[in-house]
Amino acid sequence: MSEDNKKSWFSFEVNIPVLLGFVVALYFMYSGHVATMENAEKTSALLSKYETLLDNAIANDPNVLKTYKANMKKVEQSMSPEEKRLLSLLLNVQQANGSQ
Repeated sequence: MSEDNKKSWFSFEVNIPVLLGFVVALYFMYSGHVATMENAEKTSALLSKYETLLDNAIANDPNVLKTYKANMKKVEQSMSPEEKRLLSLLLNVQQANGSQ
């Protein structure tokens, strides 16, 4: 029996162009992921900054604060008991994290 007729159960070939393509694709995926994570962090920081500015603006203007409180009461009245319970749990968690 010649070697041409013998076939193994497993064969492995190294195809350099395919391997290079795979490495390049992995690099682009990783660099895209890193860029996305950086943008997400920047966006989160920006949202946090503007949330703080908005909270200060609402607190410093009595008319806006009055309107804000009235709107919050309307929202609370329109909530179901389950939504109120979930909101209460969320506020308890926030208060517990803030006091630590």
